[in-house]
Amino acid sequence: MKKILISLILFLNLTNSSFSKILDLGSTILEVPNKYHLLNWSNSSLNGQLNVCTDEFDNCFGILDKKLLEIVNRLDNGESYQDIKILNNLIKTLSKQTQNCIELDNGLCKSSMKRFWSKLKSTLKKNNSGTIFNYMESKNIDNYFNNFDLTVSIDELRGMKNSELKDLTKEVRDQFTFGNKNYWMITDELGIKVKKFLISKNPNGSVFAVLQGDASYVLMGMQYNAQLSFYASEKNNILFTLDGMCLVNCSKFYNTFDQIVNKSFNSYSSINEISNSNNDDFVNQLKQLNDLYKSGVLTKEEFEKAKKKILN
Repeated sequence: MKKILISLILFLNLTNSSFSKILDLGSTILEVPNKYHLLNWSNSSLNGQLNVCTDEFDNCFGILDKKLLEIVNRLDNGESYQDIKILNNLIKTLSKQTQNCIELDNGLCKSSMKRFWSKLKSTLKKNNSGTIFNYMESKNIDNYFNNFDLTVSIDELRGMKNSELKDLTKEVRDQFTFGNKNYWMITDELGIKVKKFLISKNPNGSVFAVLQGDASYVLMGMQYNAQLSFYASEKNNILFTLDGMCLVNCSKFYNTFDQIVNKSFNSYSSINEISNSNNDDFVNQLKQLNDLYKSGVLTKEEFEKAKKKILN
């Protein structure tokens, strides 16, 4: 059995190595795909325009691909939008007038907005871009938690068992979807088709919440679609959130987000939980493995392969 567990640990490490780039954020590290780079939003002049890092957060980081990071750095260094070819071409498309102009609320033509959105997506695809992640930290967990209209406190959440959190998940989902489990109408303009929502505990006992879904946003008569992911938990009495948005090339977006979460926040605990077990009873080993799978630490493929190894 010990040989099987060692083999399992090696398997998990090998699968992790092909995915990883380590980003050091000071208080923690993130393990991400190789294409992504770190940006400190607090040091960027764009933060004031985009309002990414609000007062409730102490640390704010962006995880961007090479092309997006290049554009942000050029803007931070004082270059104008007109100086950057990609942005200049997009602005020209947006401001172009047509003879049969259906004017929107901001004075732009609806046809121009359609062409702009189409060109934006094609530009992102051409540059292997289209996805951005953000990592935020807040030392004041209570203030952040009070933003949500929940019937329990953070201390009560910490004391709940996973079975109780499962019931809470259903209650909260019914609350924000008004009984429609698959759709969350945030505003008249913004809604999310909920793919995944869960409140549970990871292997180290910390409560986490995850939300994933397809978002649609209606602006000035136009509908824009994106995939969204959100994860929140706590470490060393600091609340942290990881969110992601994908506009194009999104077939692996949810899977990539789950891998970042599992490898950055859960994999160390899961490996230790298995490797430190002194009980050779395969039933207990399977139970531990099943708990890791249910909590989202292991993917279905990893779970099935590990289960086969234990059973053999």
